[in-house]
Amino acid sequence: MRTRNMAVAASLAGSLLMGGCSSDSNTLDLSAVDQSSASVSGGDTEPSASVDNPTNNTIGSVPPREEVPVAPSVSTARIDAQLRDGVLNDIVLGDATEPVTSGSWPQFTPDTSWTWQLLGDTNTEYNVDVYVLDMFQQLEGDVIERLHAQNKHVICYFSAGTYEPWRPDADLFANVPQGNSHYAYTEEIWVDVRSPEAAKVMANRMDMAVALGCDGVELDNVDAFSDPNKGLDFDQADELEYQRLLANEAHKRNLAVALKNSVETIPEVAQYFDMAINEACMAWNECGAYQAIIDAGKPVFHVEYDKKYLEDPVEKATMCESSAAINMRTLIMPKALDGSFRISCDG
Repeated sequence: MRTRNMAVAASLAGSLLMGGCSSDSNTLDLSAVDQSSASVSGGDTEPSASVDNPTNNTIGSVPPREEVPVAPSVSTARIDAQLRDGVLNDIVLGDATEPVTSGSWPQFTPDTSWTWQLLGDTNTEYNVDVYVLDMFQQLEGDVIERLHAQNKHVICYFSAGTYEPWRPDADLFANVPQGNSHYAYTEEIWVDVRSPEAAKVMANRMDMAVALGCDGVELDNVDAFSDPNKGLDFDQADELEYQRLLANEAHKRNLAVALKNSVETIPEVAQYFDMAINEACMAWNECGAYQAIIDAGKPVFHVEYDKKYLEDPVEKATMCESSAAINMRTLIMPKALDGSFRISCDG
C-alpha cells in the first residue's frame, strides 16, 4: 500500500486493479480503472500458463462493505489459550538488532510453487508447495491437516498493522494506540507500530498460528508509513524496526514469515524474511525491488489482477516472460482472492 495507491483509490483513476489487502472481501472495486499506463517488459517467446477453474474467466469486482463486518459464529477453542485474560503479560519481546537465524522453520527457494486464497472453501487440490490462507478461517475445519497430509506447507495470513474490530482477539487491542482508518478499508484502523503493545498482540497471533498448525505467517498492512493520513507520526524507520521485530518473533516460534508488499523496505529487511508476497508490481513497474529477496535464495510470490492478462494472450505472455526473467512465482487471480480461478505463469 503506497501513497500513489491512495491517489488511485480516491480518484478511481490510474493503472492498478488493486487486490485484496484484507481478507474479508472489502476490496475496493477498481474494475473500471484504465490500465493503459501499466508498463511491463518482455520478449517474443510465450511461456506456458495454466488456468485452474477456467469457468470463471474474468476478474470479478468486490463491492466495498458499507458496515463493519460481524465476526462469524465459530468456535475459538483452538486459540482459547491466546484469548485468556492477561495473555499479553506473558509475551516477552526480543529485539530487531540482528535477524534470528537459528531454528527449524520451513525453508523455501525462488522455485517454490504456491497458491493464495483468503475467502471461500479452500481448494486443496493444487499441485503446489505452499498454500497462503487466512489464519482466522482455520479456527474450524481440517484444511491445514489435509494439506499437511499432502506434504504441503501452510502460511497463515493476518493483518499486522491494523485493528479489525470483528476479529476474535479484538479485545486485546485495548492498550494499542490507534490512528485513523485505513484509506481503502475504512473499518480497519492503523495501529502505532512503535508501541510494544501492538507487537505483543501480533506475537500472540503468532502463538495462535502455532496452535492452529500453521507453518508460517504472512504479515499484511505493515507499510502504513506511506499513508500521510494515518493519524500517527511514525515513519519508515519505525516501520522497519517493527517489521524486523515481528520477523524475529515469528522465527523464535519456528514459523516462516512472509512480508506483504512494502516494496520500499525490501532491501533492508530481506535478511529477516523468508519470502515476499507482492500485489501488482508489474503494474507499478517496481518488481526489480525484489531482487534482494531472490538473491538471498528466497521466493517472491507475486499476483497480478489486471483483466488484460485474461483477455489478451500477448499481454499475458509478456508479463509472464518478465516474471520469469527475475525468477518470481507469478499468478493471475481475482481481486477477492476467493479461489474462483487461478492462472499460473509456471504452467
